[in-house]
Amino acid sequence: MEITFRDEKNKTLFYGVIHKMGIDPEYDPERAALAYLITMDDVCREHIADIYNFDQNCIRLNCFRKGWQTSTSRRTITLAFNLYNSYSTKSNSADVLTIFSGGYQKYYVQALRIRFPHCEW
Repeated sequence: MEITFRDEKNKTLFYGVIHKMGIDPEYDPERAALAYLITMDDVCREHIADIYNFDQNCIRLNCFRKGWQTSTSRRTITLAFNLYNSYSTKSNSADVLTIFSGGYQKYYVQALRIRFPHCEW
C-alpha cells in the first residue's frame, strides 16, 4: 500500500515508530494506523512516549489529561486509539464530526486506509 504522508518528518517518524513497536504494518494495521496518526500531528510527534508505551506495547490513556494537549492533538489521538482498539471516550472529541472538523481530514482518511487495507477505497 502506498501511504500519503503529511511531510517527510511524518514518513521518517512513522517508520521509526513501527520499527520500535516491532511490527509489520501489513500484519498489524491497528498499530500501523496508530503510528501513522501520532507521527503526523506536530504536537503528538513531541509526545509519542506519552501516547504509547513501547515497553508494554499499549496506549497510554492518561495522555488525554496532559497539559500539552490541543484540540487537534486530542482529535488525532482519539481517532488513533479508536482505530487501534475501538477505544472511545465520553467527551465531545470522540464523535466523527468533531474528529474530522480540523485540517487533517486527508490524513485521517489515510489512517483509515492503513487500518482497513482490504477495503476498496
